[in-house]
Amino acid sequence: MSAPRTPTGWGRWTAAGIVVCCAVAWAAAAGAAAFPQPVGYVNDFAGLLAPSARASLDAKLVAYRNATGNEIAVAIFPNLGGAPIDDFTARLEEAWQVGRRGQDNGILVVVAVREHEVRIEVGYGLEGRVTDARAGEIIRRDIAPATTPAGSTRPSMR
Repeated sequence: MSAPRTPTGWGRWTAAGIVVCCAVAWAAAAGAAAFPQPVGYVNDFAGLLAPSARASLDAKLVAYRNATGNEIAVAIFPNLGGAPIDDFTARLEEAWQVGRRGQDNGILVVVAVREHEVRIEVGYGLEGRVTDARAGEIIRRDIAPATTPAGSTRPSMR
């Protein structure tokens, strides 16, 4: 009786490849499952908006999409789970893919309640119209004042 054969050459590479593929697939599935699925253009996972306000904003964003072909999605989270808002928003955009395929004409607005942060992620197809400077201006001029408590001199979002 002969001794059992151990994998050599291509056999080892094949086994290693299978292990790596399984690890990558598991990591991708874990990352994709980290975000809830969008339920429209306004996704309030923190429960901040009144249902009527959410529905009104969602209707405006649908009308904007119908008029321009561009998409804007809003995601409000109670917290970011310790992730920097830039990384969180980029991963969420990759998961949700706001905008039309091939045109990359979407904008994702992420509000992090506990962190008091807002980030606007702009698809490549709209970067000429909504620059980083313009996105910052929108946050400072429109979003931060709307989230500042009455009587406060300091915006609650940055």
